[in-house]
Amino acid sequence: MIFALTFLLSCSECSSTGHLERYNKDSFKVMAETAGDWGIVHLTSGEIAFAWKIAKRESSGRPSARNGQHRGLFQRAEKVHGNASPCPLYQLKWADEYARRRYGGWQEAWEFWKRRKRW
Repeated sequence: MIFALTFLLSCSECSSTGHLERYNKDSFKVMAETAGDWGIVHLTSGEIAFAWKIAKRESSGRPSARNGQHRGLFQRAEKVHGNASPCPLYQLKWADEYARRRYGGWQEAWEFWKRRKRW
């Protein structure tokens, strides 16, 4: 199983020795599980699957993705929500809080994304 081509340097936010430049479904699952193991954010396997569907479409799995004022795996609107963390674990933490607060959960966020092609 190949996860990605390139690793980023160590992360000052989560003390990881490296994050991937681009995630796929399997590596995203491992990253999300690591976030849970480290107490950053806890998602069920179903929530991880919905989160991946959104991240894949928003950023092609790239934590460093940029589109105007939108940044990261989940294309956080920095003008509205503040600066996005470069750390994918903390991007996931923010996205989890956002999905729960705005939509009630990851499945509902995905259903909204399917209808509007954004979240």
